[in-house]
Amino acid sequence: MVGKAVNGQPTKKTAEDFYRRWRAVEAECSSIIGTAMREAKTAKKELLDEIEGAGVKRNVFRKVMKEDALFTKADAVRGTIDDQEAVDQFDNLKLALGMLEDLPLGQAAIVEETKRRGRPKKDRAETFAEELGRQNRETDAKLRGETAGSA
Repeated sequence: MVGKAVNGQPTKKTAEDFYRRWRAVEAECSSIIGTAMREAKTAKKELLDEIEGAGVKRNVFRKVMKEDALFTKADAVRGTIDDQEAVDQFDNLKLALGMLEDLPLGQAAIVEETKRRGRPKKDRAETFAEELGRQNRETDAKLRGETAGSA
């Protein structure tokens, strides 16, 4: 440990020591973070290779994961409201704006609205499942040596 500050002012030697030690800790953190990021990038690439090998397009999978992360982040916003009246108002605003379609109550409202209007609406999971099914059929056709149009 270096000398104490006098009247709230560190000595030059003390200030320089703190500065040097702080920069050393920052450099160590940067190195650790950099290594972890490289390892994570390699692990993601290997997983994406496996996903693509299973017949799922990388970009489709990445978009689903990005959307999931955004929904998770958005869902956390509601959790920051601690006043029940404000939570109710938040939910009512989202309902009025048609933003509850991903929740069971919102989906039920969409079903009723669809019945009333006669227009079916697919949810994201259904659209994703259809895309995976289409990709699987294409991959199967390629493996059998067929073209997508002749299957």
